Amino acid sequence: MTMFFMLSGFSLFVNWGGISLSEPNQITRFWKKRFFGIVPMYWISSLIYVVLMIAIRKDTIKDEILLFPIEILGLQSCFASLFGFSHNGGTWFISCILICYITYPFLQELIKTIKKRTKIVMLMICSALLLYSPIVVHIYKLQRIYSNPFFRLLEFAIGMILASMKTDYKDSKIMGYLYKWPAIIIASSVMVVGISLVVKLKIAISNYMVYSWICLPCFIVMLLGLSGIEFIALRNSKILKWLADVSFVFFLAQLYSNTVSKMIIGRYSIDSNLCKIMIGWISCIVFALVLRMIEKGINRKMESLIRYDSRKKSDK
Repeated sequence: MTMFFMLSGFSLFVNWGGISLSEPNQITRFWKKRFFGIVPMYWISSLIYVVLMIAIRKDTIKDEILLFPIEILGLQSCFASLFGFSHNGGTWFISCILICYITYPFLQELIKTIKKRTKIVMLMICSALLLYSPIVVHIYKLQRIYSNPFFRLLEFAIGMILASMKTDYKDSKIMGYLYKWPAIIIASSVMVVGISLVVKLKIAISNYMVYSWICLPCFIVMLLGLSGIEFIALRNSKILKWLADVSFVFFLAQLYSNTVSKMIIGRYSIDSNLCKIMIGWISCIVFALVLRMIEKGINRKMESLIRYDSRKKSDK
């Protein structure tokens, strides 16, 4: 998830960094695009989940009614203790990314105006906060910060800063070393070996943000490195485009696939780990395809409404 938020900030800055988001029209355009790309499917998926849960457990009605204003506004990640309620265990990241999108225009214009040294200082401060905070959580046995929007916003900002620095230092020798496969392979290997060793030693098993000590520097190298390598064979790949299109509904499908998989595994007393993995993947893919069909229907409806609105304005 750390890489997810870093990549989100990085890719947005690459695509929008050349556009002035200090202009109201451009900010509105940015927010509208983000809203229609996420919120409608989030609402529909959440509604389906709530209806199913109420049908299975009648005692959840009170909780769903009380939490409705929080859920519809996507503010659930601001309440750490809500992670285990309703669909929040599967939609908290949407809440965090919405907060990131709201603040993005202001962060972009800020990053564009500051000097190179200041960007490095900002990068170091954001990284230091990310690395220091889980230690405090571990020592004082505090509530996990895994779904905390502030720390996810820091990761998002790091991605934006890296995208900006990529342009600032495009001719530097360091970037030349990063834009090669050995750097990416080494960073990936360090991450896999390091995390495997930490887990084997049973260090901070439930406090995943501690692993940022290993993952964050590796992710920085991997993100910058991969952004400088061109994949000609994948440039116009229809498969890659399709996978990108279904990535959001694939996340949302886990709302249902995890519950269904547990029911199947429990019903038939399945012990094989391979079978459990296959059941999980198959159920997730099936639900993702169903949600994708719903999403395409919503997109067609949105496009027709936009065209209708455009025609009305042109008539006037």
